[in-house]
Amino acid sequence: MNKTVKTVLITILVMLAICGCLALGTFFGPGIVRSIQMKPAYKLADAFMNDLQAGNLEDAFTRVSEDLRQNAGSAEALPAYLGILSPIESFDRGSMSMISSDRQDITVTYSARLADQTEVTLWVKLGKTEAGWEISQVSVHDK
Repeated sequence: MNKTVKTVLITILVMLAICGCLALGTFFGPGIVRSIQMKPAYKLADAFMNDLQAGNLEDAFTRVSEDLRQNAGSAEALPAYLGILSPIESFDRGSMSMISSDRQDITVTYSARLADQTEVTLWVKLGKTEAGWEISQVSVHDK
């Protein structure tokens, strides 16, 4: 193979590699950026779920919005107010999250098994405030 053919083939391969990288960046880039931006919200939601599972209701109570605290009345009443009628035995964060277009709200889903062996899905909605993120709503749905 002469030198010109090798140069052309190498140039074509480099161009294909660059185009492939650009295509991957265009396709996966926004999701990666969104995940990085939402990481504090995910951490808060995970900490809230860990608090509920471990029975650290005072800590869980501090992670929810003022409206939820007022409506629940106390840390001990929080799980029942949210509709969690049995202690959480185990949970896993789902792969799907719903993020508002302005990135001010996010809903994170969890699959959970309660102590009475009931399986539920919890939708934990978080809102961004000046101080950071807070949990503004929790919905419990039977599987």
